[in-house]
Amino acid sequence: MYSWILGRKDFSRREYRPAPDIVNSVLNLGYSFLANEASLALAAAKLDVELGFLHSIHYGRNSLALDLMEEFRAPFVDAWMIHLFNSKILTENDFEDKDHGYFLSRDGYHKFLDEFHKHAKAVAWRKQIALQSSKLKTFVLRGETYEPFEFK
Repeated sequence: MYSWILGRKDFSRREYRPAPDIVNSVLNLGYSFLANEASLALAAAKLDVELGFLHSIHYGRNSLALDLMEEFRAPFVDAWMIHLFNSKILTENDFEDKDHGYFLSRDGYHKFLDEFHKHAKAVAWRKQIALQSSKLKTFVLRGETYEPFEFK
């Protein structure tokens, strides 16, 4: 899928923790941040973040936030991650190989945070996620049609 990033041959598929390569490392962190953004937006809309439609319900898991973030994975995290690598904002030097996985170094993490805040503001992602949360609430309470987010 992303094996062409940085000419890397070690990324062949999506894997979780510990991240076996730098691409999965950034995806893991990006998805965690996106899940938090979705949880905040859903809580602000006064929806129970643990009661999901697509993801099974487990105690302590924000299943509804995971459902909502599915709409935003590709444009919010995946495309942005490709930008971070192709623009050489993040390089191999920003990662450490420890405990059988790849993790951002202290400097790499600070770069990631700076770029994340810029990215969240650039397309008003937080506003888009909040709008989808509001639409989801209307769907749940009134049964109106729910239109998933479409990046244009």
